[in-house]
Amino acid sequence: MSMFLKRTKSKNFTYLSIVETFRSGHEVKHRTLLQLGREDEVRANGALQRLVESIARVGDVVATTRGVSLGGFEEQSRSNWGAVAVFRKLWELYDLTAVLDSACRSRKRGFNLSEAVFATVLGRVMRPSSKRRVYERQDDFFGVSHVPLQHFYRAMDALAEGKDEIEQQLFERQKNLFNLQIDVVLYDVTTLYFESVRADELKDFGFSKDAKFGEVQIVLGLLTDTEGRPIGFDVFPGNTFEGHTLVAALHKLKKRFQIRQVVIVADRGMNSKVNLCAIKEAGFDYIVGSRLKSLCATIREDVLDRSLYKPLSLDRETGEIDVEIRSIDYSNDCVAVDATGQKTKVTLSERLICTWSKGRAEKDVRDRDVLVTRAKEMLEAPSKIVSKRGPRRFISTDINKEPIFDEQKVREDARWDGFYGIQCSHKTLRETEILEAYHTLWRIEDSFRTLKHSLQTRPIFHWTPRRIKGHLVMCFISFLLERTAQLELKKRGLSLSPEAIRDALNSIQVSLLKDDFSILYLISKPTDAAASLLKTFKIPLKRGFSSEPPI
Repeated sequence: MSMFLKRTKSKNFTYLSIVETFRSGHEVKHRTLLQLGREDEVRANGALQRLVESIARVGDVVATTRGVSLGGFEEQSRSNWGAVAVFRKLWELYDLTAVLDSACRSRKRGFNLSEAVFATVLGRVMRPSSKRRVYERQDDFFGVSHVPLQHFYRAMDALAEGKDEIEQQLFERQKNLFNLQIDVVLYDVTTLYFESVRADELKDFGFSKDAKFGEVQIVLGLLTDTEGRPIGFDVFPGNTFEGHTLVAALHKLKKRFQIRQVVIVADRGMNSKVNLCAIKEAGFDYIVGSRLKSLCATIREDVLDRSLYKPLSLDRETGEIDVEIRSIDYSNDCVAVDATGQKTKVTLSERLICTWSKGRAEKDVRDRDVLVTRAKEMLEAPSKIVSKRGPRRFISTDINKEPIFDEQKVREDARWDGFYGIQCSHKTLRETEILEAYHTLWRIEDSFRTLKHSLQTRPIFHWTPRRIKGHLVMCFISFLLERTAQLELKKRGLSLSPEAIRDALNSIQVSLLKDDFSILYLISKPTDAAASLLKTFKIPLKRGFSSEPPI
Protein backbone atom coordinates (compact mmCIF):
# COMPACT_ATOMS: atom_id res chain seq x y z
CA MET A 1 0.00 0.00 0.00
CA SER A 2 1.27 3.51 -0.83
CA MET A 3 -0.01 7.07 -1.00
CA PHE A 4 0.57 9.85 -3.50
CA LEU A 5 -0.71 13.27 -4.54
CA LYS A 6 -3.11 13.16 -7.48
CA ARG A 7 -4.11 15.94 -9.89
CA THR A 8 -7.61 15.83 -11.40
CA LYS A 9 -8.78 18.26 -14.09
CA SER A 10 -12.36 19.47 -14.07
CA LYS A 11 -13.46 22.20 -16.44
CA ASN A 12 -11.05 25.13 -15.99
CA PHE A 13 -9.37 24.02 -12.76
CA THR A 14 -7.09 21.30 -11.39
CA TYR A 15 -7.90 19.72 -8.05
CA LEU A 16 -5.52 17.95 -5.65
CA SER A 17 -6.24 14.93 -3.52
CA ILE A 18 -4.29 12.41 -1.46
CA VAL A 19 -4.85 8.91 -2.84
CA GLU A 20 -3.74 5.51 -1.60
CA THR A 21 -3.25 2.37 -3.63
CA PHE A 22 -4.29 -1.02 -2.37
CA ARG A 23 -4.40 -4.50 -3.79
CA SER A 24 -7.75 -6.26 -4.27
CA GLY A 25 -7.04 -9.78 -5.36
CA HIS A 26 -4.78 -9.47 -8.40
CA GLU A 27 -5.76 -5.84 -9.07
CA VAL A 28 -4.21 -2.61 -7.81
CA LYS A 29 -6.88 0.01 -7.05
CA HIS A 30 -6.97 3.63 -5.89
CA ARG A 31 -8.91 5.12 -2.94
CA THR A 32 -9.20 8.88 -2.19
CA LEU A 33 -8.25 9.68 1.42
CA LEU A 34 -8.45 13.50 1.39
CA GLN A 35 -9.58 16.20 -1.02
CA LEU A 36 -7.19 19.19 -0.75
CA GLY A 37 -9.10 21.52 -3.10
CA ARG A 38 -8.11 23.58 -6.12
CA GLU A 39 -4.40 23.46 -6.84
CA ASP A 40 -4.04 27.19 -7.53
CA GLU A 41 -5.69 28.04 -4.21
CA VAL A 42 -3.74 25.60 -2.01
CA ARG A 43 -0.51 26.78 -3.63
CA ALA A 44 -1.42 30.44 -3.18
CA ASN A 45 -2.37 30.17 0.50
CA GLY A 46 0.67 28.03 1.36
CA ALA A 47 -1.34 24.98 2.43
CA LEU A 48 0.49 22.71 -0.04
CA GLN A 49 3.93 23.85 1.12
CA ARG A 50 2.96 23.42 4.80
CA LEU A 51 1.70 19.89 4.09
CA VAL A 52 4.96 18.95 2.36
CA GLU A 53 7.04 20.36 5.21
CA SER A 54 4.89 18.59 7.81
CA ILE A 55 5.27 15.24 6.07
CA ALA A 56 9.01 15.86 5.77
CA ARG A 57 9.37 16.51 9.54
CA VAL A 58 7.40 13.38 10.51
CA GLY A 59 9.14 11.17 7.94
CA ASP A 60 12.60 12.67 8.55
CA VAL A 61 13.20 13.29 4.83
CA VAL A 62 14.28 16.35 2.86
CA ALA A 63 11.31 18.41 1.69
CA THR A 64 11.49 19.97 -1.76
CA THR A 65 9.02 21.57 -4.13
CA ARG A 66 10.90 20.30 -7.17
CA GLY A 67 11.49 16.65 -6.43
CA VAL A 68 10.18 13.61 -4.60
CA SER A 69 11.81 10.56 -3.08
CA LEU A 70 11.07 7.62 -5.36
CA GLY A 71 11.68 5.00 -2.72
CA GLY A 72 11.21 1.58 -4.31
CA PHE A 73 10.19 2.86 -7.74
CA GLU A 74 12.14 1.57 -10.73
CA GLU A 75 12.01 2.73 -14.36
CA GLN A 76 10.33 0.05 -16.45
CA SER A 77 10.48 1.73 -19.84
CA ARG A 78 11.17 5.00 -21.63
CA SER A 79 9.48 5.93 -24.90
CA ASN A 80 8.80 8.85 -27.23
CA TRP A 81 5.68 10.80 -26.38
CA GLY A 82 6.35 14.08 -28.24
CA ALA A 83 6.12 12.61 -31.73
CA VAL A 84 2.98 10.68 -30.88
CA ALA A 85 1.27 13.78 -29.44
CA VAL A 86 2.16 16.12 -32.34
CA PHE A 87 1.51 13.72 -35.21
CA ARG A 88 -1.71 12.49 -33.62
CA LYS A 89 -2.85 16.14 -33.65
CA LEU A 90 -1.88 16.46 -37.31
CA TRP A 91 -3.63 13.18 -38.05
CA GLU A 92 -6.80 14.51 -36.43
CA LEU A 93 -6.40 17.87 -38.20
CA TYR A 94 -6.84 16.10 -41.54
CA ASP A 95 -9.34 13.63 -40.07
CA LEU A 96 -7.27 10.89 -41.62
CA THR A 97 -9.12 8.06 -39.92
CA ALA A 98 -12.31 9.11 -41.73
CA VAL A 99 -10.37 9.65 -44.98
CA LEU A 100 -8.94 6.13 -44.89
CA ASP A 101 -12.24 4.55 -43.91
CA SER A 102 -13.96 6.30 -46.81
CA ALA A 103 -11.26 5.87 -49.46
CA CYS A 104 -10.50 2.23 -48.65
CA ARG A 105 -14.04 1.05 -47.96
CA SER A 106 -14.10 -1.39 -50.89
CA ARG A 107 -11.54 -3.65 -49.23
CA LYS A 108 -12.85 -6.03 -46.58
CA ARG A 109 -10.45 -6.03 -43.67
CA GLY A 110 -10.38 -7.50 -40.22
CA PHE A 111 -7.94 -5.03 -38.70
CA ASN A 112 -7.68 -1.36 -37.72
CA LEU A 113 -6.37 0.30 -40.89
CA SER A 114 -6.03 3.72 -39.26
CA GLU A 115 -3.81 2.48 -36.42
CA ALA A 116 -1.64 0.46 -38.81
CA VAL A 117 -1.09 3.44 -41.13
CA PHE A 118 -0.52 5.84 -38.23
CA ALA A 119 2.16 3.58 -36.75
CA THR A 120 3.84 3.29 -40.16
CA VAL A 121 3.70 7.06 -40.75
CA LEU A 122 5.10 7.70 -37.27
CA GLY A 123 7.96 5.33 -37.94
CA ARG A 124 8.58 6.95 -41.35
CA VAL A 125 8.84 10.53 -40.06
CA MET A 126 10.81 9.71 -36.91
CA ARG A 127 12.98 6.73 -37.84
CA PRO A 128 12.63 5.64 -41.50
CA SER A 129 13.01 1.90 -41.85
CA SER A 130 11.33 -1.21 -43.22
CA LYS A 131 7.83 -2.27 -42.16
CA ARG A 132 9.38 -5.10 -40.15
CA ARG A 133 11.57 -2.66 -38.23
CA VAL A 134 8.54 -0.42 -37.60
CA TYR A 135 6.77 -3.49 -36.19
CA GLU A 136 9.74 -4.34 -33.96
CA ARG A 137 10.08 -0.76 -32.68
CA GLN A 138 6.45 -0.08 -31.81
CA ASP A 139 7.31 0.12 -28.11
CA ASP A 140 9.57 3.10 -28.87
CA PHE A 141 6.43 5.25 -29.05
CA PHE A 142 4.21 5.83 -26.04
CA GLY A 143 0.52 5.01 -26.31
CA VAL A 144 0.54 3.60 -29.86
CA SER A 145 -1.63 0.54 -30.35
CA HIS A 146 0.34 -2.63 -31.06
CA VAL A 147 -0.13 -3.69 -34.69
CA PRO A 148 0.65 -7.24 -35.93
CA LEU A 149 3.26 -7.39 -38.68
CA GLN A 150 0.90 -8.71 -41.37
CA HIS A 151 -1.40 -5.73 -40.82
CA PHE A 152 1.35 -3.31 -41.91
CA TYR A 153 1.60 -5.07 -45.27
CA ARG A 154 -2.17 -5.36 -45.69
CA ALA A 155 -2.40 -1.64 -44.95
CA MET A 156 -0.11 -0.92 -47.94
CA ASP A 157 -2.49 -2.88 -50.19
CA ALA A 158 -5.45 -0.85 -48.93
CA LEU A 159 -3.59 2.44 -49.47
CA ALA A 160 -2.76 1.45 -53.04
CA GLU A 161 -6.40 0.78 -53.86
CA GLY A 162 -7.58 3.99 -52.21
CA LYS A 163 -4.80 6.23 -53.61
CA ASP A 164 -6.86 8.50 -55.85
CA GLU A 165 -9.60 9.16 -53.31
CA ILE A 166 -7.09 9.66 -50.49
CA GLU A 167 -5.33 12.33 -52.56
CA GLN A 168 -8.58 14.03 -53.47
CA GLN A 169 -9.98 14.11 -49.94
CA LEU A 170 -6.70 15.39 -48.47
CA PHE A 171 -6.56 18.09 -51.14
CA GLU A 172 -10.07 19.25 -50.26
CA ARG A 173 -9.17 19.31 -46.56
CA GLN A 174 -6.08 21.39 -47.28
CA LYS A 175 -8.16 23.94 -49.17
CA ASN A 176 -10.65 24.20 -46.30
CA LEU A 177 -8.10 24.20 -43.47
CA PHE A 178 -5.73 26.77 -44.93
CA ASN A 179 -8.06 28.68 -47.25
CA LEU A 180 -5.85 27.77 -50.19
CA GLN A 181 -6.30 29.63 -53.44
CA ILE A 182 -4.58 27.28 -55.88
CA ASP A 183 -3.60 29.22 -59.00
CA VAL A 184 0.04 28.22 -59.40
CA VAL A 185 1.02 24.55 -59.31
CA LEU A 186 4.58 23.21 -59.36
CA TYR A 187 5.39 19.98 -61.17
CA ASP A 188 8.59 17.98 -61.34
CA VAL A 189 9.83 14.43 -61.71
CA THR A 190 12.37 12.32 -59.88
CA THR A 191 13.45 8.67 -59.84
CA LEU A 192 13.37 6.15 -56.98
CA TYR A 193 15.60 3.12 -57.20
CA PHE A 194 15.47 -0.48 -55.98
CA GLU A 195 18.47 -2.54 -54.93
CA SER A 196 17.63 -4.97 -57.70
CA VAL A 197 18.29 -5.66 -61.39
CA ARG A 198 15.01 -7.50 -62.00
CA ALA A 199 12.72 -5.50 -64.26
CA ASP A 200 8.93 -5.85 -64.65
CA GLU A 201 6.03 -3.74 -65.91
CA LEU A 202 6.80 -0.97 -63.37
CA LYS A 203 10.41 -1.40 -62.28
CA ASP A 204 12.77 -0.82 -65.18
CA PHE A 205 16.13 0.65 -66.15
CA GLY A 206 16.25 4.30 -67.15
CA PHE A 207 18.02 7.59 -66.60
CA SER A 208 18.58 7.70 -62.83
CA LYS A 209 18.63 11.04 -61.01
CA ASP A 210 20.39 9.22 -58.16
CA ALA A 211 23.12 7.92 -60.50
CA LYS A 212 21.97 4.33 -59.82
CA PHE A 213 22.22 3.27 -63.47
CA GLY A 214 22.82 -0.40 -62.69
CA GLU A 215 19.57 -0.83 -60.75
CA VAL A 216 15.91 -0.79 -61.72
CA GLN A 217 13.81 2.22 -60.79
CA ILE A 218 10.44 3.91 -61.03
CA VAL A 219 9.65 7.48 -62.05
CA LEU A 220 7.70 9.70 -59.63
CA GLY A 221 5.84 12.83 -60.78
CA LEU A 222 4.86 15.20 -57.96
CA LEU A 223 2.47 18.17 -57.84
CA THR A 224 2.79 20.76 -55.06
CA ASP A 225 1.53 24.25 -54.34
CA THR A 226 3.98 27.15 -54.10
CA GLU A 227 4.57 26.52 -50.38
CA GLY A 228 5.57 22.93 -51.04
CA ARG A 229 2.36 21.27 -49.84
CA PRO A 230 1.91 18.05 -51.81
CA ILE A 231 -1.22 17.91 -53.97
CA GLY A 232 -0.83 14.57 -55.73
CA PHE A 233 1.60 12.19 -57.38
CA ASP A 234 1.81 9.60 -60.14
CA VAL A 235 4.06 6.59 -60.63
CA PHE A 236 5.47 5.61 -64.02
CA PRO A 237 7.68 2.77 -65.30
CA GLY A 238 11.37 3.35 -64.73
CA ASN A 239 12.17 3.86 -68.42
CA THR A 240 9.62 6.69 -68.86
CA PHE A 241 11.06 9.97 -70.19
CA GLU A 242 10.22 12.70 -67.66
CA GLY A 243 8.67 14.95 -70.29
CA HIS A 244 6.06 12.28 -71.05
CA THR A 245 4.62 12.32 -67.50
CA LEU A 246 2.99 15.75 -67.53
CA VAL A 247 -0.23 14.78 -69.32
CA ALA A 248 -1.24 12.51 -66.40
CA ALA A 249 -0.68 15.41 -64.00
CA LEU A 250 -2.87 17.69 -66.12
CA HIS A 251 -5.65 15.10 -66.10
CA LYS A 252 -5.41 14.88 -62.32
CA LEU A 253 -5.67 18.65 -61.91
CA LYS A 254 -8.57 19.15 -64.32
CA LYS A 255 -10.71 16.04 -63.81
CA ARG A 256 -10.10 14.84 -60.26
CA PHE A 257 -9.15 18.00 -58.40
CA GLN A 258 -11.28 20.21 -60.64
CA ILE A 259 -8.80 23.09 -60.59
CA ARG A 260 -9.68 25.35 -63.50
CA GLN A 261 -7.46 28.43 -63.39
CA VAL A 262 -3.92 27.14 -63.09
CA VAL A 263 -0.43 28.15 -64.16
CA ILE A 264 1.84 25.11 -64.42
CA VAL A 265 5.42 25.87 -63.36
CA ALA A 266 8.05 23.37 -64.49
CA ASP A 267 11.72 23.25 -65.40
CA ARG A 268 13.24 22.75 -68.84
CA GLY A 269 12.81 18.98 -68.65
CA MET A 270 9.06 19.48 -69.21
CA ASN A 271 9.52 21.95 -72.08
CA SER A 272 8.44 20.04 -75.15
CA LYS A 273 6.00 21.25 -77.77
CA VAL A 274 3.73 18.28 -77.00
CA ASN A 275 3.58 19.22 -73.31
CA LEU A 276 2.98 22.91 -73.96
CA CYS A 277 0.13 22.09 -76.34
CA ALA A 278 -1.34 19.69 -73.77
CA ILE A 279 -1.23 22.38 -71.08
CA LYS A 280 -3.08 24.86 -73.29
CA GLU A 281 -5.54 22.17 -74.42
CA ALA A 282 -6.38 21.57 -70.74
CA GLY A 283 -7.20 25.27 -70.40
CA PHE A 284 -4.16 26.07 -68.27
CA ASP A 285 -1.18 28.38 -68.67
CA TYR A 286 2.49 27.59 -68.19
CA ILE A 287 5.77 29.00 -66.98
CA VAL A 288 8.64 26.74 -68.06
CA GLY A 289 12.37 27.04 -68.35
CA SER A 290 13.43 27.74 -71.93
CA ARG A 291 16.19 26.08 -73.95
CA LEU A 292 17.46 29.35 -75.40
CA LYS A 293 20.12 27.75 -77.56
CA SER A 294 17.44 25.64 -79.29
CA LEU A 295 15.38 28.62 -80.48
CA CYS A 296 15.52 29.84 -84.06
CA ALA A 297 18.56 31.89 -85.12
CA THR A 298 16.69 35.21 -85.26
CA ILE A 299 15.36 34.87 -81.73
CA ARG A 300 18.75 33.69 -80.44
CA GLU A 301 20.49 36.82 -81.71
CA ASP A 302 17.72 38.98 -80.24
CA VAL A 303 18.15 37.30 -76.86
CA LEU A 304 21.92 37.94 -76.90
CA ASP A 305 21.52 41.70 -77.54
CA ARG A 306 22.06 43.08 -74.00
CA SER A 307 21.53 46.68 -75.21
CA LEU A 308 17.77 45.92 -75.12
CA TYR A 309 17.79 44.73 -71.50
CA LYS A 310 16.83 46.88 -68.52
CA PRO A 311 18.30 46.73 -64.99
CA LEU A 312 16.48 44.51 -62.50
CA SER A 313 18.80 44.63 -59.48
CA LEU A 314 22.14 46.12 -58.39
CA ASP A 315 25.09 44.58 -56.58
CA ARG A 316 24.88 45.82 -52.97
CA GLU A 317 28.66 46.18 -52.62
CA THR A 318 29.67 47.75 -55.95
CA GLY A 319 26.41 49.35 -57.07
CA GLU A 320 26.88 47.78 -60.50
CA ILE A 321 24.04 46.14 -62.41
CA ASP A 322 23.73 42.58 -61.14
CA VAL A 323 20.68 41.32 -63.09
CA GLU A 324 19.13 42.57 -66.32
CA ILE A 325 15.79 41.57 -67.84
CA ARG A 326 13.71 41.90 -70.99
CA SER A 327 10.52 40.42 -72.44
CA ILE A 328 10.20 39.21 -76.05
CA ASP A 329 6.90 38.35 -77.71
CA TYR A 330 7.32 34.92 -79.23
CA SER A 331 5.22 32.69 -81.49
CA ASN A 332 5.93 29.04 -80.78
CA ASP A 333 4.92 26.88 -83.75
CA CYS A 334 3.88 23.39 -82.62
CA VAL A 335 2.09 20.31 -83.87
CA ALA A 336 -0.67 19.10 -81.54
CA VAL A 337 -1.70 15.45 -81.61
CA ASP A 338 -5.20 14.47 -80.45
CA ALA A 339 -6.35 11.14 -78.96
CA THR A 340 -6.91 9.65 -82.43
CA GLY A 341 -3.42 10.56 -83.62
CA GLN A 342 -4.65 13.44 -85.78
CA LYS A 343 -2.01 16.18 -86.12
CA THR A 344 -2.86 19.87 -86.14
CA LYS A 345 -0.56 22.87 -86.52
CA VAL A 346 -0.82 25.16 -83.53
CA THR A 347 0.88 28.47 -82.79
CA LEU A 348 1.31 29.21 -79.10
CA SER A 349 1.51 32.89 -78.24
CA GLU A 350 4.18 33.29 -75.56
CA ARG A 351 6.35 35.79 -73.80
CA LEU A 352 10.02 34.93 -73.53
CA ILE A 353 11.35 36.41 -70.29
CA CYS A 354 15.12 36.67 -70.62
CA THR A 355 17.55 37.57 -67.86
CA TRP A 356 21.29 38.16 -67.70
CA SER A 357 22.95 37.71 -64.33
CA LYS A 358 26.51 38.60 -63.40
CA GLY A 359 26.58 35.78 -60.85
CA ARG A 360 25.30 33.25 -63.37
CA ALA A 361 27.88 34.44 -65.93
CA GLU A 362 30.72 33.86 -63.46
CA LYS A 363 29.35 30.40 -62.63
CA ASP A 364 29.02 29.52 -66.33
CA VAL A 365 32.70 30.41 -66.84
CA ARG A 366 33.79 28.21 -63.92
CA ASP A 367 31.65 25.29 -65.09
CA ARG A 368 32.95 25.52 -68.66
CA ASP A 369 36.58 25.66 -67.48
CA VAL A 370 36.02 22.32 -65.75
CA LEU A 371 34.50 20.79 -68.90
CA VAL A 372 37.27 22.15 -71.11
CA THR A 373 39.89 20.57 -68.84
CA ARG A 374 38.08 17.24 -68.93
CA ALA A 375 37.67 17.43 -72.72
CA LYS A 376 41.42 17.89 -73.17
CA GLU A 377 42.06 14.96 -70.83
CA MET A 378 39.73 12.85 -72.97
CA LEU A 379 41.75 13.69 -76.09
CA GLU A 380 44.86 12.29 -74.41
CA ALA A 381 43.03 8.95 -74.12
CA PRO A 382 40.50 8.85 -77.02
CA SER A 383 39.02 5.57 -75.76
CA LYS A 384 37.39 7.60 -72.93
CA ILE A 385 35.35 9.67 -75.40
CA VAL A 386 32.05 7.84 -75.05
CA SER A 387 29.44 10.22 -73.67
CA LYS A 388 27.75 12.89 -75.76
CA ARG A 389 27.17 14.99 -72.64
CA GLY A 390 29.34 17.39 -70.69
CA PRO A 391 32.92 17.80 -72.00
CA ARG A 392 32.12 15.82 -75.17
CA ARG A 393 30.41 18.87 -76.67
CA PHE A 394 33.78 20.63 -77.04
CA ILE A 395 35.24 17.79 -79.10
CA SER A 396 34.83 17.58 -82.87
CA THR A 397 36.54 15.55 -85.63
CA ASP A 398 38.95 16.68 -88.31
CA ILE A 399 38.90 15.71 -92.00
CA ASN A 400 40.41 12.38 -91.05
CA LYS A 401 37.63 11.85 -88.50
CA GLU A 402 40.12 12.11 -85.67
CA PRO A 403 38.89 13.77 -82.45
CA ILE A 404 40.11 17.34 -81.92
CA PHE A 405 39.42 20.12 -79.43
CA ASP A 406 36.97 22.64 -80.95
CA GLU A 407 37.81 26.22 -79.94
CA GLN A 408 34.88 27.58 -81.97
CA LYS A 409 32.41 25.62 -79.83
CA VAL A 410 34.00 27.06 -76.70
CA ARG A 411 33.62 30.61 -78.06
CA GLU A 412 29.99 29.97 -79.05
CA ASP A 413 29.22 28.56 -75.62
CA ALA A 414 30.81 31.60 -73.95
CA ARG A 415 28.37 33.94 -75.74
CA TRP A 416 25.60 32.52 -73.54
CA ASP A 417 27.31 33.12 -70.21
CA GLY A 418 24.83 34.60 -67.73
CA PHE A 419 21.71 34.27 -69.91
CA TYR A 420 18.56 32.41 -68.84
CA GLY A 421 15.11 32.21 -70.40
CA ILE A 422 11.58 31.43 -69.26
CA GLN A 423 8.64 30.79 -71.58
CA CYS A 424 5.25 31.97 -70.32
CA SER A 425 1.82 31.73 -71.94
CA HIS A 426 0.05 33.93 -69.36
CA LYS A 427 -0.82 37.36 -70.76
CA THR A 428 -1.24 39.56 -67.69
CA LEU A 429 1.48 38.45 -65.26
CA ARG A 430 4.27 40.98 -64.83
CA GLU A 431 7.86 40.00 -65.61
CA THR A 432 8.80 40.00 -61.92
CA GLU A 433 5.76 37.84 -61.08
CA ILE A 434 6.79 35.30 -63.70
CA LEU A 435 10.33 35.21 -62.29
CA GLU A 436 9.02 34.86 -58.75
CA ALA A 437 6.71 31.99 -59.75
CA TYR A 438 9.50 30.19 -61.60
CA HIS A 439 11.89 30.59 -58.69
CA THR A 440 9.43 28.79 -56.41
CA LEU A 441 10.49 25.58 -58.17
CA TRP A 442 13.04 25.20 -55.36
CA ARG A 443 10.03 24.23 -53.22
CA ILE A 444 9.44 21.06 -55.20
CA GLU A 445 13.16 20.33 -55.24
CA ASP A 446 13.05 20.70 -51.46
CA SER A 447 10.06 18.34 -51.44
CA PHE A 448 12.06 15.70 -53.27
CA ARG A 449 14.95 16.15 -50.84
CA THR A 450 12.55 15.58 -47.94
CA LEU A 451 11.02 12.52 -49.58
CA LYS A 452 14.35 10.99 -50.56
CA HIS A 453 16.58 11.90 -47.63
CA SER A 454 14.53 12.79 -44.56
CA LEU A 455 11.77 10.25 -45.19
CA GLN A 456 14.16 7.87 -47.00
CA THR A 457 11.62 6.89 -49.64
CA ARG A 458 14.33 5.00 -51.48
CA PRO A 459 15.66 2.44 -51.93
CA ILE A 460 12.27 0.74 -52.00
CA PHE A 461 12.07 -2.77 -50.56
CA HIS A 462 8.62 -3.71 -51.89
CA TRP A 463 8.50 -5.61 -55.17
CA THR A 464 4.93 -5.82 -56.48
CA PRO A 465 3.36 -2.76 -58.18
CA ARG A 466 0.53 -2.67 -55.62
CA ARG A 467 2.84 -2.69 -52.59
CA ILE A 468 5.11 -0.09 -54.21
CA LYS A 469 2.14 2.22 -54.79
CA GLY A 470 0.88 1.66 -51.24
CA HIS A 471 4.32 2.48 -49.86
CA LEU A 472 4.37 5.75 -51.82
CA VAL A 473 0.88 6.70 -50.58
CA MET A 474 2.15 6.19 -47.03
CA CYS A 475 5.19 8.38 -47.81
CA PHE A 476 2.85 10.99 -49.36
CA ILE A 477 0.79 11.13 -46.14
CA SER A 478 3.97 11.31 -44.04
CA PHE A 479 5.29 14.17 -46.16
CA LEU A 480 1.98 16.06 -45.96
CA LEU A 481 1.94 15.90 -42.15
CA GLU A 482 5.60 16.83 -41.83
CA ARG A 483 5.29 19.76 -44.25
CA THR A 484 2.17 20.97 -42.39
CA ALA A 485 4.14 20.99 -39.13
CA GLN A 486 6.88 23.04 -40.81
CA LEU A 487 4.45 25.58 -42.25
CA GLU A 488 2.51 25.98 -39.00
CA LEU A 489 5.78 26.65 -37.16
CA LYS A 490 6.79 29.12 -39.86
CA LYS A 491 3.61 31.14 -39.21
CA ARG A 492 4.97 31.66 -35.69
CA GLY A 493 8.37 32.76 -36.91
CA LEU A 494 10.20 29.46 -36.37
CA SER A 495 11.82 27.68 -39.33
CA LEU A 496 12.75 24.07 -38.62
CA SER A 497 13.98 21.42 -41.02
CA PRO A 498 12.42 17.94 -40.89
CA GLU A 499 15.56 16.76 -39.09
CA ALA A 500 15.26 19.55 -36.51
CA ILE A 501 11.59 18.66 -35.92
CA ARG A 502 12.58 15.04 -35.45
CA ASP A 503 15.29 15.96 -32.93
CA ALA A 504 12.90 18.23 -31.03
CA LEU A 505 10.20 15.57 -30.73
CA ASN A 506 12.74 12.95 -29.69
CA SER A 507 13.54 15.15 -26.68
CA ILE A 508 10.08 14.56 -25.18
CA GLN A 509 10.31 11.15 -23.55
CA VAL A 510 8.03 9.57 -20.96
CA SER A 511 9.38 7.21 -18.31
CA LEU A 512 7.16 4.59 -16.71
CA LEU A 513 8.11 3.86 -13.09
CA LYS A 514 6.72 1.13 -10.83
CA ASP A 515 6.96 -0.08 -7.27
CA ASP A 516 5.11 -3.04 -5.78
CA PHE A 517 1.74 -1.29 -5.92
CA SER A 518 1.89 1.92 -7.98
CA ILE A 519 2.71 3.34 -11.38
CA LEU A 520 4.14 6.81 -11.99
CA TYR A 521 4.83 8.66 -15.24
CA LEU A 522 7.60 11.20 -15.69
CA ILE A 523 7.90 13.36 -18.82
CA SER A 524 11.33 14.74 -19.69
CA LYS A 525 11.90 18.47 -20.07
CA PRO A 526 11.40 19.46 -23.73
CA THR A 527 13.85 21.56 -25.71
CA ASP A 528 12.77 25.07 -26.74
CA ALA A 529 11.94 23.81 -30.23
CA ALA A 530 9.90 20.94 -28.79
CA ALA A 531 8.02 23.31 -26.50
CA SER A 532 7.22 25.48 -29.55
CA LEU A 533 5.83 22.45 -31.37
CA LEU A 534 3.60 21.55 -28.44
CA LYS A 535 2.43 25.15 -28.11
CA THR A 536 1.76 25.44 -31.85
CA PHE A 537 -0.59 22.47 -31.77
CA LYS A 538 -2.05 23.35 -28.33
CA ILE A 539 -0.80 20.20 -26.63
CA PRO A 540 -0.61 20.54 -22.82
CA LEU A 541 2.54 19.25 -21.14
CA LYS A 542 2.34 17.75 -17.65
CA ARG A 543 5.56 18.38 -15.76
CA GLY A 544 6.95 16.19 -13.01
CA PHE A 545 5.47 12.94 -11.74
CA SER A 546 1.92 11.87 -12.40
CA SER A 547 -0.10 8.79 -11.64
CA GLU A 548 -1.91 9.27 -14.92
CA PRO A 549 -0.40 8.72 -18.35
CA PRO A 550 0.06 11.76 -20.64
CA ILE A 551 -2.71 12.36 -23.17
